[in-house]
Amino acid sequence: MVLGQKAAIPSVNGGILWGDEVNKRFYLYGGEWNDGFALRSYHLFSYDILGDKWDDFGTPNISPPPSIASYGAGVGVSQTGMGYYLGGWISKASMTGWDDPRTMSSNFYAYNYDTGKFTNLESPGEQPRAEGGMVWLPAGDALGLLVYMGGLVGEEGDDSYDPQPFDEVFVFDAQSNRWFTQKTTGQIPQNRRQFCIDIAWAPDKSSFNIYLWGGLSAPPPVVNTTSFADVYILTIPSFTWVKAWPDSPGNGTQPPEFGHYSSSCNMVKSMSQLFVIGGTYPDTDACDLGENEWSMHNFWTGTLNNEGDNETYWALYDPNVTTNVVPNDVYDITGGDKEGGATVEEPEDGFDSKNELLEVLLTRRPSIAERSPTRQVSSSPPTASATETPSPSSGSKLSTGAIVGISIGSVVGLAVIVTVWYCIGKRVVRRREERRRSQMTQPQLQPQPQYFSVIYAKAISGLALALDLLKDPDWKYSIAHAAWFVRAMTPPNTQKPSPPPKEYAFVTPQQHGARSHAMREHWRQRRHKKDLAKRQRENRPQHVLLPTPSTSEATDSQPSTETTDTQPDSTVLAGGGMFDPSIFETDMDSMMNGVPGQAMSGMNLALGSARLDPFDQFPVQLTTQHHRLLHHWLSTYATMMFDDVHGQAFNPMRDVWCPLDLSNAASFNAIMAHSAAHLARMQGLRQSKEALKFKAEAVRIVQVWMEDPERALSDDVLAAVLRLLTYERYWGTEAEWHVHYNGLSNLIQARGGIEALQSNWRLELTTFLQDHQVSLMSKPSWFDCSNQIEELSDQHLAARLHPVLGDTVNLHRIRCLWLLSFVQDVGTFRTNSPEIYSHGTSQFPAIKEALGLLKLHLRQNEAGSVRQDPCTESEFTRLACLFFICILLQQSTSGSGAATHFSGPSHYDTQLVSYFNTFLDSSRLQWQGSPDNLYTTLFCTFDASGRTGLNMEYIRNMTGVMASMTGGVRYGVERCLLNILCRTESNGFDAFDEEWTPDSLLSQIPPQ
Repeated sequence: MVLGQKAAIPSVNGGILWGDEVNKRFYLYGGEWNDGFALRSYHLFSYDILGDKWDDFGTPNISPPPSIASYGAGVGVSQTGMGYYLGGWISKASMTGWDDPRTMSSNFYAYNYDTGKFTNLESPGEQPRAEGGMVWLPAGDALGLLVYMGGLVGEEGDDSYDPQPFDEVFVFDAQSNRWFTQKTTGQIPQNRRQFCIDIAWAPDKSSFNIYLWGGLSAPPPVVNTTSFADVYILTIPSFTWVKAWPDSPGNGTQPPEFGHYSSSCNMVKSMSQLFVIGGTYPDTDACDLGENEWSMHNFWTGTLNNEGDNETYWALYDPNVTTNVVPNDVYDITGGDKEGGATVEEPEDGFDSKNELLEVLLTRRPSIAERSPTRQVSSSPPTASATETPSPSSGSKLSTGAIVGISIGSVVGLAVIVTVWYCIGKRVVRRREERRRSQMTQPQLQPQPQYFSVIYAKAISGLALALDLLKDPDWKYSIAHAAWFVRAMTPPNTQKPSPPPKEYAFVTPQQHGARSHAMREHWRQRRHKKDLAKRQRENRPQHVLLPTPSTSEATDSQPSTETTDTQPDSTVLAGGGMFDPSIFETDMDSMMNGVPGQAMSGMNLALGSARLDPFDQFPVQLTTQHHRLLHHWLSTYATMMFDDVHGQAFNPMRDVWCPLDLSNAASFNAIMAHSAAHLARMQGLRQSKEALKFKAEAVRIVQVWMEDPERALSDDVLAAVLRLLTYERYWGTEAEWHVHYNGLSNLIQARGGIEALQSNWRLELTTFLQDHQVSLMSKPSWFDCSNQIEELSDQHLAARLHPVLGDTVNLHRIRCLWLLSFVQDVGTFRTNSPEIYSHGTSQFPAIKEALGLLKLHLRQNEAGSVRQDPCTESEFTRLACLFFICILLQQSTSGSGAATHFSGPSHYDTQLVSYFNTFLDSSRLQWQGSPDNLYTTLFCTFDASGRTGLNMEYIRNMTGVMASMTGGVRYGVERCLLNILCRTESNGFDAFDEEWTPDSLLSQIPPQ
């Protein structure tokens, strides 16, 4: 097929054709006019494959206009709809109005096929480049990765140039606009330019193999030859060069007269074959084609007929092949076989410094959304339907009978829909009611010790766990509580004496008084029946899972008559036992005083933009105690942890945690324990008796479920254990936290790994995050210096830190999770510190001024959320100061750490913070006005004697981890921390851009 070409379409060399398979087009970019100089200003032309014509897309819409070059490196990516072009030579043959000598370019442009827009991207350094090669890899994030190699490299403002050796290549992350430089090993090709490359990947994408053909020798050559006729393969991620053809050692060509350059390499037939088309022969006019070959070379990427292990690469084209394989020359290096399965996942000497993110990106396989054509690409115009509906403008009107018929049909149809909806609703309610009743009235099953030992018995044994909780000497009522727990497990005796039958008598007209009395009795009974029916509708019968309000709470609600008749001093527990409130020494009311009023309903806040299932219910029968704690949980606690995210598209509390917490009785009791503990902490109490009651009930329910082999590995059990694990992290002890964590690990392993939870995405997400967060530390505290920060900052991360990821070393993902948890824990510190939450840092003016200094420096040096890489020295200093303050503030709540006179109870202690504030106030002249001076004051002057127990090296390592992240992540973390520490209960914060929360930070973390 000969392409039609108008006279207005330039004839060029050294340009590039970007192919768009979706829109059936080629885009012509760059190149030198064959006339020797550009006849007019540059226009982007596109060849329409379907119409066999050229279209003029006009001048590029980018300012300043692109400097058109020739013989640069480019690649078109139809999957993402992007074309790329790097470097090249700018001359009067490529660009009108160019009067300077031929100059090498450092520009890097991208063109979006769908929007028609050009973008000027970051170049790999300031040096200009030309005559290299570029390919695209389906790895990393949504836009994939680019690999650039070879060619020439010059110096800015200098006409001289040198060859770019193939012992290093450049990888571009198209999503984050960031370059990486990586060393290569193996049989490294000789320096060359104007070669051609293309890429084929293993069927399982475990390796990406770049095929390089020919090229023009770039001085100084290793051997005495002008051009090459050899094939090399660079396999990634091991970054190893393999010489595929010829099989002789060294870089020489065989025979040398057939070497040529400026060819085109094109993968065809599912990357099974590589077309090498055209080129220039500098040494001879002879042709290197065989008698039966047509104008091109055909190279089998997996050797002839996809056998993978024969010696024949060059052979005739086979149009019937639809798959590709890996040649043995490659998998002998990478491991695996011709179908993939590469086991070498990093270079021989490891990834280069600062390439931790590249290491992570190469483990990802992006899910690229399928593009839709932006024009009609059907090979034939669409035909009109045989029963085409007339347009409204046709003039025909509906008759009166038709209108009446439609109206009646609509009413009947609506009635049918409402009836069906009502029936379905009743059925849903009945089934959920039966399911919940079966969950809440589990029979007492015979214990199975062998089964428990395999799964979770010892870890979740309810009575043993409850007794372990009571070992704390501060719990003076431990013996009484243990007795209460045992009684709670005792089968109930709820038989009540039947009331005596009522007597009725006839009334005659003469018995006026009797008649009046009878009517009053009639209306009283009628009102009673109506009220009873209303209560039954509003409070459907359920088993009471928790103690009803004690006598001290009788002012909130009147206890039922039947309960006071049978047990006037006790209330019925879930297990049927009786709870005696007198065993507690402290009145419950004293713990509930001072509950802060909320401006919004808790449920409206947490579930604001979601519509509740009209047939759903809570998994327990709510009491006033439940209402109070549930309101606190959904309003105060949710606001503190996730900020006021009412109406946002995604709310972690609403969209993830609430559905899990309300899915079963055990999880619900666990969040009640959370809420009670948090409420007690806000009131200045160290422990909460309410929290222990709810936690013990959650443990008891889980134990009952664990005794049923059919339910022991259910989603409900996992969700409940997750909630108990989070409870221990914030309110429990290290030993209890380990119990739940080990139990959770056993449950996940018994289920078949986290992958087995895909049917419940909320459970899979929360389990994944919990498993990865806790795997990095020995204690449930992200601030503790005992966590393995040095492994996060090292180049290689130990494989044992990745039990879920298998043998994939995903350092960047772990760092992202670690930073998210760090920010959330700073928010938790503010939540659990009433003084900080209510007044911010206003009561510590020197600390507030230091934070203001950091905030001002951020405002003056950052124009927005687009922060450049890498981390600058001034930014590193500012981040180190911010982390220093965060760690010191948090250490004031921790009972762990160095045994100093500042060590105190686990609740908030202002002694250390006050000491720090006094120090900053007295040294204000030393640090005021400069983050650099503040850094020196904090790290060199403060705590010189080491009596506060702060680990300076730990803080510096933290900052180093932060500095290795992308600019967007660094910006988000810094804004989140300042947002948390620099505002008060009224959310007062003079932000100069959008508010930042841990959830908004998620948008800066690359997708997994």
